[in-house]
Amino acid sequence: MELITPGLGLIFWMTLAFLLLLFILGKFAWKPILKALKERETSIREALHSADKAREEMKQLQFSNESLLREAKNDRDAILNEARKVRDHMIEEARQKASEEAGRIVDAAKVTINSEKMAAMTDLKNQVADLSLEVAKKDPAAGTFRSAETGRIPPRIIKGSEIQLENQNEDLPGCRTICSCLV
Repeated sequence: MELITPGLGLIFWMTLAFLLLLFILGKFAWKPILKALKERETSIREALHSADKAREEMKQLQFSNESLLREAKNDRDAILNEARKVRDHMIEEARQKASEEAGRIVDAAKVTINSEKMAAMTDLKNQVADLSLEVAKKDPAAGTFRSAETGRIPPRIIKGSEIQLENQNEDLPGCRTICSCLV
């Protein structure tokens, strides 16, 4: 029972030992422990502040990266649109040049066709005249190129010339008209 009800001497010595321990701890241990705790608290606070600062910087960097990406995409789209416009312009110019060239070629072909047509018509007229003269020379019954009574080319000479012309120039249907003009 002595432990439950301690004596006065025991209480005195325990109190004295406790106070001595408090003094020694207060003098040598509490200040360094409190200083270390305060430093630790300050370093934790600074680490949290740096982490928040780093988080904010990361958000700003992410936002600036997104804005740079957006700007790069807009630049890319602008460059692509410009390239499309240039391509369409070049295609349109090529079409116009091809159309103009085709028009020039068609016009040149028309001019060539007309000149060849005129040359063919002239040649045909010359051939008809030559044939008419040859037929008139070979026909002993006609005597002269024109008949003395009428002053016109005899009809059998014209018919003979038409038959020869039609046989030689079947692709030129105007031969009969030319022969008729000589009458």
